Amino acid sequence: MPRVRRSDWIPKLCHHKPTGQAFVKIDGRVVYLGAHGSATADAAYLGLVGEWMMRRAGATASIAKPEGGPVPPVGSSITITELCVAFVRHAESYYQRDGQPTCAVAAVKAAIRRLRARFGNLPASTFGPRALKDLRASMIREGLSRKTINGYVSTVALAFRWGTSEELLPSGMYESLKSLAPLKRGRSEAKEGAPVPPVADAVIDATKRHLPRQLRDMVEVQRLTGMRPGELLQMTTGAIDTSGKVWLYRPAHHKTAHFGKDREVYLGPRAQEIVRAYLRVELDAPLFSPARTVEELRSAKRSARTTKRSASQTRRDSKRRALARFRRRDAKDYYTPSSYARAIARAVKVAFRPERMTDAEFSAWECPHHWHPHQLRHTAGTELRKAYGIEAARVVLGHADPGVTLIYAERDRGVGMKIAAEVG
Repeated sequence: MPRVRRSDWIPKLCHHKPTGQAFVKIDGRVVYLGAHGSATADAAYLGLVGEWMMRRAGATASIAKPEGGPVPPVGSSITITELCVAFVRHAESYYQRDGQPTCAVAAVKAAIRRLRARFGNLPASTFGPRALKDLRASMIREGLSRKTINGYVSTVALAFRWGTSEELLPSGMYESLKSLAPLKRGRSEAKEGAPVPPVADAVIDATKRHLPRQLRDMVEVQRLTGMRPGELLQMTTGAIDTSGKVWLYRPAHHKTAHFGKDREVYLGPRAQEIVRAYLRVELDAPLFSPARTVEELRSAKRSARTTKRSASQTRRDSKRRALARFRRRDAKDYYTPSSYARAIARAVKVAFRPERMTDAEFSAWECPHHWHPHQLRHTAGTELRKAYGIEAARVVLGHADPGVTLIYAERDRGVGMKIAAEVG
């Protein structure tokens, strides 16, 4: 029997019994392919072996690749990991505002991270609707909500569309992935996310008592106008038209700006009274600044002091401030949606802290009255709909479609119950 030469040896598809996965050892590295015996594992194995044989044969034919990148041989395919890395780089440069990545980048990375963890070693050209369905099933087992899963699946399909447009993948892959219908309410095992409710005025008032003056005013302005947190935080003097009885605030950036739509926020007398105290000479400087909040708090502490500072205490404070500069970050000139939400979350916990709760219990406690700034928009929308109707709420909230306003403005149950009581 002739002896098999090393040059004629082909990597073998193996079974990793402890995990039930198929794997193959190619070029000194072990590549796991998925469940042993599955069509996905078999397809991945054939693709990897085919590429390995092409490299061994020394194929030199090539296809064009954009932007002068390295030229892959004919018949080869980039892996899903390579596609993920390239698409994330594209997303970081595409989804940005004023040189900073937007929140869309975080959503893209969350979806791509799950794709790469499950199918990273597979050739991208072998990924199809069945593999996408398997990825979606893993998200369901992970416990993600239905809408989140649908969004992540759309992002994965978008990555393959981008890869096709860059001539990294064969045409038609995106269309095949889009054939997978999104999950429907009540027709899948995915859980439904809880709707975002409006926050009660009593809870808002209790929270405001534990917020600094500037943050209290920010909450009140957002409550009166129904604007988004991001629109509130970027408010500047130059963006406010104060010529009329009702002031008009036009945010430089907003959620639908990339669709070519304009956004106007209407400031009535009560909102004007609050905003007027924050108008600044610098037209482009944010009205609400964490640095100013910190300075106000420190000034209040100094004013409340009842004893005279001693010379030794002054020396100790000077040393403490000198050391703090190396380990403490200075307050910024602007709030972010995250810092704004964290400040409110801390105030909510303090406002509703039960008596006799220890500090350790308080740190781990989840307050049942927790709310976030975007709920103020829901509260304003619900109140506007009750008082002036759905069209008025749509205009003030800045929605193009009244159907979107229905999400933000809860139905007035009191009207329906009154009619039912009278009609029977």
